[in-house]
Amino acid sequence: MSDLSALLRHWLRQTELGRGVRLSSDELDLLNSIGVAELLAIKTTEALRNRCQQKTSSSTLVGDTGLNTTVEPMDHFEPRTSRLSGTMQTPGETGAAQRARRRSAPQKTH
Repeated sequence: MSDLSALLRHWLRQTELGRGVRLSSDELDLLNSIGVAELLAIKTTEALRNRCQQKTSSSTLVGDTGLNTTVEPMDHFEPRTSRLSGTMQTPGETGAAQRARRRSAPQKTH
């Protein structure tokens, strides 16, 4: 028990001074024998769980889908067309402009 008391005093003193603690293998074994590693594992798991809960609670839900994901609306999909295809009429294009565009396109040869 005196080893544990000495370790506690050293721990508290280094904490008070804002310094780190170096542990010998015997001191590490002593800490493991009283369950410090298990306590660290439990606290780490709790911290990770809290971080995940905060992350999912701050996500924006779209509608009531039951999903905990962030969803953003998609932009309107417009298929790509070749500038030289001559098959798509642009908005506001007149018949004459469309014919001129088709005539300026390279002719396909069979």
